[in-house]
Amino acid sequence: MGYGSGLCTAQRPSAGAFDPQGASMTTTPPIIVSSLDLERIEALLDAPAHRHFPGSEALRAELARADVVEPQRMPADVVTMNSQVNVIDIGNGEEYDLTLVY
Repeated sequence: MGYGSGLCTAQRPSAGAFDPQGASMTTTPPIIVSSLDLERIEALLDAPAHRHFPGSEALRAELARADVVEPQRMPADVVTMNSQVNVIDIGNGEEYDLTLVY
């Protein structure tokens, strides 16, 4: 999957992977963001309408710890803005097609 296109299937995490429902896990998953996505997200966060939006500081903190790469160097298995993904809810097995947007 290239930047902003393609299809990625997210499935149950493998052993040792970050599990968002795993209460005993204390590590955070790695974050990779393209320089273009970072620039656009930061511009949105700096806009007067979003400066004090609930969650904006948490998003800024997550972006601060992200590895930033140029769009053309984005690993193929990373979901970027405008990507379409197929996800499976591991709790009930339902599938969803989602598009990540700003």
